[in-house]
Amino acid sequence: MSRLGDPSVKDIMLRLSRSSLSQHEREIGSEDERQEERKESTAAPCNAFVGMGSPPGISLQPPDQLTHLEIGDSSTESKAPILNTWDRRWCGLVLHSVAVGIVSTVLPLCVYPFLTSNLNMEGTQTLSARALLGLPWALKPVFALFIHCFPLPRGFRLRAVMTFGWSVTASALIAVFFRDQPTPYFQDRKMVGTPLADLSRQQMSSINLDAPAHGAFYVMLMCVASVGYVLADVAADELIRDVATHHFGVSASPHAEDEVVQPVMTKYRVIAILCCFLFMGVGMSGWDYGGDFDFSLEYTQVMLIVGLISLVPATFLGFTVSETARDRQSLRQSLREIWSLVHNCGLNHVLLCRFVGGVCAGVSATAVNPIAFYYAGVQPLNDTVVSFVAIAVVLWALNWVGQKDWNVDYRAVIVVGTITALVLDCGATLFTIWGVVRSQWFWIGLPVMEAIPSALDYTISTVVLTEIADASAYSAMSALVTSVSFVGGPLGLALSKYVDTQFDVTNQDIMTDTTH
Repeated sequence: MSRLGDPSVKDIMLRLSRSSLSQHEREIGSEDERQEERKESTAAPCNAFVGMGSPPGISLQPPDQLTHLEIGDSSTESKAPILNTWDRRWCGLVLHSVAVGIVSTVLPLCVYPFLTSNLNMEGTQTLSARALLGLPWALKPVFALFIHCFPLPRGFRLRAVMTFGWSVTASALIAVFFRDQPTPYFQDRKMVGTPLADLSRQQMSSINLDAPAHGAFYVMLMCVASVGYVLADVAADELIRDVATHHFGVSASPHAEDEVVQPVMTKYRVIAILCCFLFMGVGMSGWDYGGDFDFSLEYTQVMLIVGLISLVPATFLGFTVSETARDRQSLRQSLREIWSLVHNCGLNHVLLCRFVGGVCAGVSATAVNPIAFYYAGVQPLNDTVVSFVAIAVVLWALNWVGQKDWNVDYRAVIVVGTITALVLDCGATLFTIWGVVRSQWFWIGLPVMEAIPSALDYTISTVVLTEIADASAYSAMSALVTSVSFVGGPLGLALSKYVDTQFDVTNQDIMTDTTH
């Protein structure tokens, strides 16, 4: 159950890879400029004059060409600005980045221990829940239109949207706490994995048949929370660019990469994500959630903690971030610009490629969570620890590609990465279903080996494809490409459900474990 398919993790990989690729391109440009300067210095200009006392053959620039230089000027030395993280003008963005890392990680991590292990929801339901949690990421272009075109205060536009988004997230998650958590499906640990047909009437009294019906309420509130923090994140990206442009001299060009503020915010988000894996692994590993611990946080308690964390940026964003006043854009003009992009033949090929890739990536065994629980016996702690290792391996792989200066065969990486990921994924799923190997370490261990090719495949294909974008519309094109790749996932899930209706894949069928 690799977490690399979660949109939040993909978003982090894209941010890191784009930053690495941008740095590589900048180094190439600087090297080209230095070579040009060396070529010019070898040939003296025709109007050069020789200074008195200078060695023969040394040409100096005339005085009128030196007027722009100042004594002690160090502008020729490129030094990256130092970002004071807790400066009042942007420390609210740090709080936002940490909160996004926490919420975007905790919500998907609740699907397996709570919806599958505790409530015993069907595999089709839990897979749909995961798809719904990721769907708001596909709506980022729509959220961008709302931010730019909706009538909001001129000097408070982005902060107002972020505050509203985090308020929605906090309200939805805190509301979960005030509803009594249902009794687990299996109230007796010894009954876990036993089909209802094999239970006596006395044993049936320890089964809560109504437990799966309560899951829809929690899924709905988690989806509302996802819409809130993604909306806030879209506004935060605009605000990060605004801070970098007006306080650190980053170019306002849409194609220019922010190498000052954005990397720092991404670093805090990555740290929050990795810490949440360990927190969820320890916090929700009681036997009610598929683990072996005698203690555990309740699901409603986890939602309360995350909801209170969401209140922090909602409360402090108003006076911990500076924002430049901006006018409302015309909705009609914005839609026309997007429509003009769709007429780009090259972009259409890119969108089709990412859409088909998203559909194929969304095709999966609908009963993947029940298989992991009943056949492989995956425990939440081990699952989260291995996912932690997988993401760490991906970060190392992206760093390795950056050290290689992106001097890799993109086509070979995409093809080999796709084939390798398919082989490893099919091997883990089919061998477990057929009873060849039923081990939680085999089930969750293969995604670690799958992590590198899968991550490099996605990041390289997406980053390289967005590089063909026109500089004036780079942001819009990049958002469209990323959004379309996320939209394809739910469609792939729908295809999986249609195919799996021909088979017996309910939880009771899986617990029966026959060759039928």
